[in-house]
Amino acid sequence: MRVFQSGLTVVVGWLFSQWVLASGLPNFTMLAQENAWQQLGHYHQTLSGWESQVDDPDFFLAPDGQHNPEAELRATWDSLQGALRTSLDEAEDIRCHWPARVHWLERRLSLDIPERACPEMDRWLSAVAAYNMTLVFPGGYMNSPSSMFGHTLLRLDAQDRSRNPDLTAYAVNFAANVAADQQDALYAIKGIFGAYGGFFSLMPYYKKVNEYNDLESRDLWEYRLNLSPEMLQRVLWHLWELNDIRFDYWFFDENCSYQLLALLSVARDDLNLTQGFDLYAIPVDTIRRLREEGLLGQVHYRPSFATRLNAMSEQMPAEAVSVANQLAQPQAPTAPVDRLTRDRQKAEALELAYEWMNFRFQHQPLPREEAAPQLRRLLLARARVPGGSPFESVQTPEVTPDEGHASSRWTVGAGHYEGNSYLDLRLRPSYHDMLDDPAGYLPTAELNFLELDMRYWAEDARLEPWRLTVMELANYAPRTPIFKPLAWRLKIDGTQVGEPGEGYWRGRFAVDAGQVVGQMNGLYGFAFAGIEAQAGHASGGLDQPGHDQAWGLAPSVSLGSGWQPLDRLRLRLEARWLPFVSGNQGDVFQGQVGANWRLSREQAIRLEWQAEHQAQGETRDDIRVSWLHYF
Repeated sequence: MRVFQSGLTVVVGWLFSQWVLASGLPNFTMLAQENAWQQLGHYHQTLSGWESQVDDPDFFLAPDGQHNPEAELRATWDSLQGALRTSLDEAEDIRCHWPARVHWLERRLSLDIPERACPEMDRWLSAVAAYNMTLVFPGGYMNSPSSMFGHTLLRLDAQDRSRNPDLTAYAVNFAANVAADQQDALYAIKGIFGAYGGFFSLMPYYKKVNEYNDLESRDLWEYRLNLSPEMLQRVLWHLWELNDIRFDYWFFDENCSYQLLALLSVARDDLNLTQGFDLYAIPVDTIRRLREEGLLGQVHYRPSFATRLNAMSEQMPAEAVSVANQLAQPQAPTAPVDRLTRDRQKAEALELAYEWMNFRFQHQPLPREEAAPQLRRLLLARARVPGGSPFESVQTPEVTPDEGHASSRWTVGAGHYEGNSYLDLRLRPSYHDMLDDPAGYLPTAELNFLELDMRYWAEDARLEPWRLTVMELANYAPRTPIFKPLAWRLKIDGTQVGEPGEGYWRGRFAVDAGQVVGQMNGLYGFAFAGIEAQAGHASGGLDQPGHDQAWGLAPSVSLGSGWQPLDRLRLRLEARWLPFVSGNQGDVFQGQVGANWRLSREQAIRLEWQAEHQAQGETRDDIRVSWLHYF
């Protein structure tokens, strides 16, 4: 039988080659310019020509295939002819190694290419058993520099999800190849400069849920993809082609979300999902691109462990939460639950204590020999209380992450500073501040990168840069009955100080830590203590004669509050005291008030007032009104 198959392969290959000689070779130059081929090779046009974003020589058949899509296409054609003329092993046959490429050639040139058995690839396809795909978006994780914007991955869903639940499905992840003990801050810095290799990988989805949903307390959003069986097959074939293939990992652009878009771009011949993400690819923006292309379907919200615990505590009286806290300790007796007179409250306390104990077991971590007996005692005590679970499920937020305001923003406004009127133009590439509409965003997070403020002074008709915010990060995580997190913020910026045209630039590095209380979508207050370093005529009397120091250092104390009295209106005020201890004379007091009115999802009106009083100098104040457009 094997001899017969080999002979048949030779005959078919000979017939195929005769057809090629009779009809002429394809127009490789024209074919190499088609979008579908460029997506299969991950080619992008650069100033110097074509370049593939795949950085692994094993991905290419032509010696110059990374920079020459036509040469790679010719090499693919030659390899296909060679496979049809001779009997090759599975590892050497292009039909088994590059199935997506071969399938495109077959469709594009209307060829009838004989199939062959590819046991290794078939076993892989059978193991993943994909009937559809789901895009998963874990929300931002502010305690990790590499995860502040969130992340995306794919889940390969089975046809019968009742017998093959989502948690047992495979997840497709693209990530940098980093050692397990790598410091996260260093990881982010090296990732900015492409110092890591990135790879696609498969793993059980429950492991990713445990990592993001449980350990890092990140809510998950699962977007079902609208893929036909043929589109799904093309993506799986290309994923097979990318097995163990290296990409340079870049934190801002060629990151996890970008490469998943590149993978999905092979689903249709007209797709180029990465177009427009040349400078940076924010995960939620890549989800919006899929929605624009009609590829997003049903959305499912999977709240994190921490979200579920907070939701349970919010449905309970304070006394029941206090009892649950006592019960969620190793070797704690269950007697305190008897202080509660109603069965409902007893059930609430025992169920919350059980989940709270589980959370501590995973996060402290609590030794199993201490946690397991207490968990068993809590279950037995709960079984003695009649009735089902008293808790309602966590409510799905009304706005999904892709439905929030766009990530970039430009602002046009007018203001008054030190007796001078000005027009104001600002551009913020990303992402979100505490006065922006929080719908669709992590309400405790503030991320602002590279915001540039330009001012046009009316009196002397002069345009000049006024402020550059290099980085502004904050996590206003509030205290709850369950968690007592440390809130923090960091800011690096440079701004002009003094009279327009006669002032000086002042650089600032400030870091604070403190506590937040209240509801982020309602009324909240905060208190911070920290340290601030300034350079370039720091502040507080340095513009006075005899005080021309070029730097300053001060501890800081800040008090403030935020309030959302209406769905469209957000208010915020803050007072800050800086008692400079070096490089300065006297104290500095700063205050700011802001009000933001949302006109629509992508437009808002904002009023801001800022003042700075120097104990041995003058008071400067700045007031402006602005129109904000998100894009």
